[in-house]
Amino acid sequence: MERELRLLSATAIEDRLQDGVPETIADLKLAGIKIWVATSDKLETAIAIGRSTNLIAEESNILIIHNSDRPVQQQMIQAVEEFFPDSGILDEHGLVTCAPKSPSTESSSSFPMRRLSMGVRDIVGDDNGDRPGGFVLVIDGAALDHALSDDDHKALLLRLATQCEGVVCCRVSPLQKVFVVRMVKDGLGVMTLAIGDGANNVSMIQAADVGVGIGGEEGLQAVNSSDYAIAQFQFLKKLLLVHGHWSYARNGIMIVNFFYKNIVCIGVLWWFQMYCGWSSAYAFEYTYLLFWNSFWMIAPVLGIGLFDRIVDADVLMAFPELYRYGRERTWFSMKSFFIYMLDRVVQVRCIFPQVVSAP
Repeated sequence: MERELRLLSATAIEDRLQDGVPETIADLKLAGIKIWVATSDKLETAIAIGRSTNLIAEESNILIIHNSDRPVQQQMIQAVEEFFPDSGILDEHGLVTCAPKSPSTESSSSFPMRRLSMGVRDIVGDDNGDRPGGFVLVIDGAALDHALSDDDHKALLLRLATQCEGVVCCRVSPLQKVFVVRMVKDGLGVMTLAIGDGANNVSMIQAADVGVGIGGEEGLQAVNSSDYAIAQFQFLKKLLLVHGHWSYARNGIMIVNFFYKNIVCIGVLWWFQMYCGWSSAYAFEYTYLLFWNSFWMIAPVLGIGLFDRIVDADVLMAFPELYRYGRERTWFSMKSFFIYMLDRVVQVRCIFPQVVSAP
């Protein structure tokens, strides 16, 4: 078909990392955010990308699950037995557990790690498993198909992945990216965020709770299908650690504030109706009720919902660890909600005698 073919022109897109990607991923890891990378690149390229983006550190141990002669389930079981014997994963799934450790073994090492060879020793290095860093799971698309084939394999993969600091899925299709997002979201019951820059990431972005699109050389398909659009990957740090931090704090405070407003007003009326024999009499002049609902609906939204900043942006950018207050539900939880409600009831009980004794 290519006989007497004359090439007139050729176009290509340079596939390289944007500025600030390694620093952004490092800060997101400090913030306690688990990062999963889903790429269509081959295994060696995916590991190289993980190293260049700081997802795989120099001292990290790499667990590779790939399509080979050995079954995928057997590879995952061996990884658990070798590196996470005390995690209880095998007991939970009713699989054969490893033999108990002898006292001499426990005294020599509190966390025994042995080398695990999956036929890719030249990629991960000879000292893989003996490094002081954490673990990173790398799984290819063919093995992911087997792992997602039934619920038992899926649960085993998910538990193994949660023991690792990061996960790299290579040679995956757009549909597999959706399955990975749903597995994490439904299996762990957590909030998921998906970010991508191409049309092959649209389905993954839409499957996550929050979708972020990057506008770049590959078009605007991801941007048009996302909840938030950014120009570069490095802006994800400010989006999460600053604006996400502020948004959570504002919403948490605003929710209890609105409950406070309604309970203080309606609570006094409720006590007054008991006092006057449920005669439907007003405890306050109706103009004051209108002012209460109008002013206290606008002022908190402007003062707290728009302008309140718990911490300055420079501090949040410099200390990613502060993001844990959002993950730990510091500003809004059922405990804090009931504490606020109890405080409002006490205030209503103090206000009501003043309303009754007023001329």
